[in-house]
Amino acid sequence: MSQAAKDREKRRQINAIAIVLIIGLLGVTIYLLMANISSNKANTKLVEQIDLADSLNRQLDAEFQSAMQELDAKAAENEELREIIDQQKEQLTIVRNKIQRNIRRGKSTASMLKEAQAQIAGLRVKTNSFKVTIDSLLTDNADLKEYSQNLKTETVYLKDTIAKKDEAIAEKEEVIAIKEVEKRKVEEEKNKLADKVALGGVLKVRALEAQALKIRRSGKEKKTSYAKRVEKFSVCFNIIKNDLTVAGRNKLFLRIIDPEGKTIAVEQRGSGTFPNQDKGGAETQYTASKSFEYNNDAPQICIDWIQEEKLTVKGEYKFEIYNKGYLAGSKLLKLK
Repeated sequence: MSQAAKDREKRRQINAIAIVLIIGLLGVTIYLLMANISSNKANTKLVEQIDLADSLNRQLDAEFQSAMQELDAKAAENEELREIIDQQKEQLTIVRNKIQRNIRRGKSTASMLKEAQAQIAGLRVKTNSFKVTIDSLLTDNADLKEYSQNLKTETVYLKDTIAKKDEAIAEKEEVIAIKEVEKRKVEEEKNKLADKVALGGVLKVRALEAQALKIRRSGKEKKTSYAKRVEKFSVCFNIIKNDLTVAGRNKLFLRIIDPEGKTIAVEQRGSGTFPNQDKGGAETQYTASKSFEYNNDAPQICIDWIQEEKLTVKGEYKFEIYNKGYLAGSKLLKLK
C-alpha cells in the first residue's frame, strides 16, 4: 500500500472517531439541557408550593384571628356563655394547629396543601356553626331571663295575693274567735240560767228521819242502835211544796254513807250513779232511788234499803236525799 493510501485510511479513521465524539458530546449536551429544563420546572413548582403554603398560612391566620374576635365579641355580650365560648376557642385552636402541620408538610406535597385548603374552609364553617350555637344560646338565655322575670313578677303577685288572703283569713278567724267567745258567754249565761231554773225547781225535804231496823222472825221491825244488828234502813221525810216545780213524775236518790265515807251500794239491788250538780255534774254513786207523782203538794215519802251484808263499821252514818242532782236534805245517825 502506498503512503498516500495509508494517509487516507488514517484520516478516515480520525474522522470516524471525531464523528463519534461529536455525537456523544451532542447527546450529553441534549441530556444536560433536558435535565436543566426539568430542574427548572421542579424548582418553579416548589416555589409555587411554598408561595401557596405562605398564602394558606396567612389565610389561616386571618380566619383564626377573625374567629377569635367574633367569639370574644359574643362572650362580651353575655358573660354567662364565657365558659362555653372558651371551650369553642380551644377546639378552633386545635383545628388551627392541625392545619398548620398540614401546611408545613404540604410545602413538599401538593396533596397536603389541597387538604389544608379544605380544612381552612372547614374552619370557617366550624366558626359559623359555633356562632349559630352561641346565637341560639343567647336567644334561649334571653327567653329564660324573660321567663324568670315573669316568674318573679308572678311570685310577687302570688305572695301579695296569699298575704291578702292570709290577712282576710286572720280577720275571719278573729271574727269567728270573737263570735265563739260571745257564743260561750251566751252558753254560760244560758247554762247559769238553766241551773238557776233547775235549782229553783228542786224539791227540798224536811222532817227527815232515818231509822236503823232489825227484823224479827215474826217479821216485825225493831229499831236498833248497833251497826252489826242492822238489817234494814228506813228513811222518811216530807216534800216541801215548790210552786216552781212542774207537776208530774219526779225522782229522788238516797245515799247512805258509812263512817269511812263509802256509799253503801249494790248494783244488783238497784244502786247506780247520778250526775251530782253540787259537784259540777260528776257521776256520784247512790244507794237507792224512788219515783213518785208530784202534784204541787207536800207528800210524805219513805225510801227503804234492805241491808243484807252485816255492817262492821261503827260511827255516824249519813243519809242524803237528792232531787234533780241537787242535795234536798240530809240526816246523821250514830250506830254503836
